[in-house]
Amino acid sequence: MKNVFSFLLFCLFITDVFALEYDFKSVSKSGKAPLAIFIHGALQDKSIFSKDLKSFQHAGFSTLNINLPTGKDGDLESDFFGRSDQFEVIHFVERFVSTNAEKIDEKSILVYGQSLGGVIAVKLVSELYPSAKLILESTPLSVAQEFTYLPPKDASAWDKAKAKSFLLMKTALFEMMIDGKLTEKQLEDRSILGNNTRLEAKVLLLFGQKDWRYPLDLLHQQSMQFMEENLEAEVFIHMYDGDHYLSSRDALNNPVLSEFIFWDRR
Repeated sequence: MKNVFSFLLFCLFITDVFALEYDFKSVSKSGKAPLAIFIHGALQDKSIFSKDLKSFQHAGFSTLNINLPTGKDGDLESDFFGRSDQFEVIHFVERFVSTNAEKIDEKSILVYGQSLGGVIAVKLVSELYPSAKLILESTPLSVAQEFTYLPPKDASAWDKAKAKSFLLMKTALFEMMIDGKLTEKQLEDRSILGNNTRLEAKVLLLFGQKDWRYPLDLLHQQSMQFMEENLEAEVFIHMYDGDHYLSSRDALNNPVLSEFIFWDRR
C-alpha cells in the first residue's frame, strides 16, 4: 500500500511539473549550462520565438520555450486575465528547473518576455531569480496608466492614429470592467509599475516605434518610472523601427541584443 501511495504521489508530481506545454533543448553534454526562458504574449503561441531559439542555443544557452494555456485560440479576456496566470508559470518554472537541476545553471538565467509574457517574466524574475537578465519586448508596463492615456495636443498625425487604435483596445477593456469580467485587482496584478516589484536584474526594454498599442510619449514616461522604481537594476532601453512584434527578431544579428546577451560572459 505504501508503494502504491508513493507511486500516486510521483504521478501527481509529474502531472504538476509538466502541466504547461513547452519545448526544452539542453545544449549541455555534461554539467550545467545557462538557461534562456521564453514567454510569449497574448493571442500568440511559442512559435513566435522559433528563430530566436537556435540563436540562443548557438550562444551556449539551453532554451525553455513555454506555451501559455490559451495562445492563438484564446481571446483578450481569457488570455490576459484568465488561465495564463503568472503564478501558474512561476510554479511551473520553479519545479522544472528543480527537476533538471543537473543540466541548468541557476546563476546564469535569462528570461525573455514578449508583451503579456513580459509582465509574467518580471514576476518570475522578482520571485525566483533576482540576478537574472531580463528582456522585455513590447511589454505593457502599466495597464492602469494606459486606461487614462490621452495623446498630447501637439502629437503628430502618426501618433494620433496610433492613439486612436490604442483607444479601441482600451474600450474593449472598459467593456470587460462594466460587464464584471475584469476587476481592479486583476488590473493591478497585470501592471508592473506601482506594484511593489523591485528588480536587481539587468533589464533590456525593447519597443517598436510603430507599435500602435503604446504611444511613444507614454512609453518614455513609463520607462522613466520603471527606472525610478527599480534603482538597483541596470536598465537599458532600445527602440526598434518596427511594430508590436518588432521587424527583426534575430537576437545574435542585432548588436543591441547580442551585447546584452553576452554581457558578463566574455
